[in-house]
This record gives sequence, C-alpha cells and structure tokens, in this order.
Amino acid sequence: MVQESLTEYINKLLKAGYDVGTIRNTLLKAGYSPTEINQSLTYLKKPTRKVNLNLKWILIGVSALILVILLILGGIKLLTPAEKTIDFRASPVRVEMSPGEMLSFVIAFTSNTDERESVQMSYEVSNAQTNEVLVSKQETATIGKQSSTTKQLQIPATATAGVYDLKATMNFKGKKTTQRFRFNIVSAEEVQAPETFEEEIEVESVECPESCDDFNPCTQDYCDRGLCKHAPLSPCCGNGVCESGETTTNCREDCVKTAKNPQELIAQASKVAKTDPEAASALCNQLINPDDVDLCFIEIASASGRSIICESVKTAGSKDTCYMNFALDGDYSVCSKVENSYLSKSCNSLQRSSAILAQSQELEDQLSSTQ
Repeated sequence: MVQESLTEYINKLLKAGYDVGTIRNTLLKAGYSPTEINQSLTYLKKPTRKVNLNLKWILIGVSALILVILLILGGIKLLTPAEKTIDFRASPVRVEMSPGEMLSFVIAFTSNTDERESVQMSYEVSNAQTNEVLVSKQETATIGKQSSTTKQLQIPATATAGVYDLKATMNFKGKKTTQRFRFNIVSAEEVQAPETFEEEIEVESVECPESCDDFNPCTQDYCDRGLCKHAPLSPCCGNGVCESGETTTNCREDCVKTAKNPQELIAQASKVAKTDPEAASALCNQLINPDDVDLCFIEIASASGRSIICESVKTAGSKDTCYMNFALDGDYSVCSKVENSYLSKSCNSLQRSSAILAQSQELEDQLSSTQ
C-alpha cells in the first residue's frame, strides 16, 4: 500500500530538483524499504499525475546552471597561463635643448606577468617638418613585471633649430608598438633659465615628517612649517668642486680629477646607492652638467628605493620623472609632489586603477576559494 506521507515527501524533493537516484539513496539510509520507495515512485509516475514546476524553482535552476558555468570558466582561466603582454611609454626629461646636448627620456615598461622576456627597442630622432633622421639607436631590453629606465641620445652639434620627433619602437614577438613625443632644439642664445617665484604659504599647526634626510651629504636638511628643505653646504667635501680649504689629502674625491665619463659615474652611483645612498649622492655631485646631475639623482633614487632623493633633482620636469618612476612601481604617496598637471592626473589615475585591480583580484580569489 502506498504511504501518502512518503509520496508527498518524495514529490517535494522532486519539485526541489533532486534526482530519483539521490532520493532513493536518502530514503534507504532513513530506513525505508525498497518496496515502499518503488511504490511511491510508481504512483508519482502515473500519467494522470502532473508535476507543476513553479517559476521560482525554474529561476533557481537557471541561476545554479549559470553559477556552474562561471565556476568552470573561472577554473579554466586560473589553470590557463596568461600570455605575456608588454606595454611601454616614452616621456622626455626635457623638451627644449641646444645642439650638441644629450636628449634624455624615460622608457617605462608594464607587463601582465613577472616572466622576464627580451624585447627589441629602436629609437629615432627626426625633423618634424622634413622627416630627416638626425640620430638613431637600437638595443635589446629584458622586461619583467614593471621597469623604467632613462635613455640618452646625443644630439649632433650641427643640428639646426626646430621641432623634432623622438620615435621609440618596441618589437615583441613580431608585434611592433610605437610611442612618440616632440621636443625643440633651439640655439644656445635662446635658452633661458626659467624664472622662479617664491610664494609664502601660511601653514598652521603642521607637523614635520619623521625625517627630512635626502641622503645628500652636501645639503643641510631641516623642516620649515611642515615642509622639508635642503640648503646647500659650502664648502662640502663630495660636491665635485675643490673649494677653499680642500686638498687632495683631506678631500681627494673633489680635488683629484677622475677619468670616468658621466655615464660611468652615473652607473657607479646607481650601484653604490643600493647600500650607501649618501656615497651615491656624493658621486652625483661630482658631475658638472646639470642634466647629468639630475639624471644621476633619478637613477640613485630608483636604485635605493627612496623617493626623498628626488628632492635633489633641480629641474621640475626631471623631478616629476623621478617621482613617476616610484608611482609606476606602486608608491602613490609621491603623486602630491608631481608638479606637471598631466603627470599628476596620470599618477592619480594609476592609484585608482590599482585600487580597482586589487578589488578585482580579491573577488577572483574569493571565487577560486569556492571551487
């Protein structure tokens, strides 16, 4: 005889989406006999019996199917290694120079994986009006997750004044990507030092930072109304000038001429900066050309991981480049120090993008943990 209560219970389970095999095993474990279960199932399968599917359960079933598909796709994505992609940007340290000077620019690479790959880079300077190539260079670079480097091209002394283009081309696995920027070559008479204005800012109850040390032994570091300031010290052994009272005995580094060219000195400073930023700053101070000095401080700031060293960079554009190197590495505390409005907006955009990416990664991790 069919048990009405058992039949109703089985009917509810079927409406809930459970299959017959699962229901049968559950009831057997609960103590029901195979005969009782078969009788109830047979009764429910009679042609005169209709099972009304509630819209609610249909929606639940569809949602469950979608969730399963998403989990499968997520698993495939996690198990499939991402193909490495590399993007890069080229930005000038200065946009105006004289013939014979070095064109300095920053190449910043970003990639979606930590895997290191080699790319072919080519740089070409040409006249914006005539397209005549002034100078070109090719090299191979090895790229990981993120990296930035400062490059230099020698502008010929015979270059005429005008507008020029720098074209940087990256060739990665047969795919070429190009970045450009424009700069001006002007005659030496047209180059003028930028005017500087000092504006007194009233700051009330502003606390000084924990340290204002810029790791430059030839500056006096102090805090003035919450702002770090760095006054030059003179005489100072280590500033590259053999001053009064300094000799080859008490200040050999300033009074003995070095045979190293600027590139060698900058490379040495970058290497020393990893363990001794102050000694690296002293090497930078030995350079004479202001552009070389700025480039040197940019390199040692990046090598030492200390953004405060960027304070020693004198040119505003170069100082912004120094700070942007840290922003590209994820240190967005420097965004407020970037003066160029375009770069400042870019820095803040990077910060917002990083926050969104972190949230997406957190959601992806949560999805992975449910598998």
